[in-house]
Amino acid sequence: MIRIAFAFVLALGAFALLRMLLGKTRLTPQQFFLIYGAVLVGLALLYLGITGRLNWIFGLLGAALPFLVRGIQMFFHFASLRALLRRFRNWKTAQGGPGGQTSSVDTRYFRMTLDHDSGSMDGEILEGPHAGSRLSALDLMQLEALLGAVDDDPESVQVLRAYLDRNHSGWDGGPTDDGDREAKPTSGNLDVREALEVLGLDDDATEEDVIEAHRRLMQKMHPDRGGSTYLAARINDAKAVLLAHLGKQSPS
Repeated sequence: MIRIAFAFVLALGAFALLRMLLGKTRLTPQQFFLIYGAVLVGLALLYLGITGRLNWIFGLLGAALPFLVRGIQMFFHFASLRALLRRFRNWKTAQGGPGGQTSSVDTRYFRMTLDHDSGSMDGEILEGPHAGSRLSALDLMQLEALLGAVDDDPESVQVLRAYLDRNHSGWDGGPTDDGDREAKPTSGNLDVREALEVLGLDDDATEEDVIEAHRRLMQKMHPDRGGSTYLAARINDAKAVLLAHLGKQSPS
């Protein structure tokens, strides 16, 4: 019983020490617990060595060595393959090939999508007389009427104005001042799932993926390049939410 209690206290001490030593590193939880497991194994081997009980361990390791080597090879092969697939996916998107990434922003009245490759914007109408239709199926007069119909939802107004600015640059209601036409959203309006959709990323996205997706989208949507102030702010918020989320996943 005393040995079990001592082992438990030692394991807790090792955990606390590792968190202190590795707290400032950008390790994923999986990487941290892999290191923690290796430390526990090392401590166990040290104990067995001190007490003279390693003979049977060496025999077992000798029998299992071929399987361990094979397992390690498969692990690194899988990790390399996964990295290669991610690199290929990013290369394909950068090349503008078919099936590139898209971002989406949902409001009460619209589900807007932005193609990362072409920068084209479209949206599905969720409520109202044109529900189920795409914005691209409506003419300018219908879109201007729709703008008045959704004025009770500021975010829907902003994304529809952004669509009109991008696809109907000469529309009569075009704003003349960025401050009047766009109210910046705050990061509190986005959860992690929505932030992933805004940047067009999957659940397994890394910090590098987030930064690259943000850079690529801002090249299309920055106001200085004719983009939308509202959507640019939304993209910035999505980046902030995801980087904060990924930071919390690492041991601190």
